[in-house]
Amino acid sequence: MYGAYLHCMARDPGLKIHMYGKDVKPGRKVGHVNTYGDDLPDVRARARHAADYLRGTITE
Repeated sequence: MYGAYLHCMARDPGLKIHMYGKDVKPGRKVGHVNTYGDDLPDVRARARHAADYLRGTITE
């Protein structure tokens, strides 16, 4: 998980990633991603990319 965290922070330093320290279980929320900006579609895309990368849904 730490490598994925570093990747996201290097790709978008404006992200804030909050991990709750919980064990991973199906359906359990173990953290969240915050970001901000003036362009709502861009902000959503950045947050979605980070969440998908952390989840393992994407690898880029």
